[in-house]
Amino acid sequence: DYVRFCCQHVLEACRADLELLQNLKYDTELIERLTLVSESSFGRISYTEAIELLQKDIASGVAKERRGGVEFENPVEWGCDLASEHERYIAEIIGELIGGSQREERLDVLERRCVEMDLEPKDYHWYIDLRRFGTVTHSGFGLGFERLVLFATGIENIRDVIPFPRWPNNAEL
Repeated sequence: DYVRFCCQHVLEACRADLELLQNLKYDTELIERLTLVSESSFGRISYTEAIELLQKDIASGVAKERRGGVEFENPVEWGCDLASEHERYIAEIIGELIGGSQREERLDVLERRCVEMDLEPKDYHWYIDLRRFGTVTHSGFGLGFERLVLFATGIENIRDVIPFPRWPNNAEL
């Protein structure tokens, strides 16, 4: 309902902007797509269902065919972090707009995962210390704002819709 409401609001409040974007050929079906989304229900699948769908389509060759002969770069197995390429395959065009997760609160697991991912734990001391000195199990839900703007404008590159400049190594901790 959240994404449907956002699409309805953009269609009502920003129609002239949408027409301009569509006329500039960013997305020639922009208004039609937003209207369709604003009037449709979203499907929901669990993580396990997503993995099963991906594995089935990979094994049958459907995934490679739908991706223009290109195979996934990242492996798909239960327990893996889904990559953007997997999300886009499951939820065509934009990938995940809304998601939820639970943060790892176990210090030993967090430290072991840093090593598994070839991350230097000392670079993440501030985050690890949050677990070392006490935390509680916590989860979250969120809408990817830039992804929603990308979806609502038809612009192809997410860097073109970020509201302020960001680049590697510009945020000091």
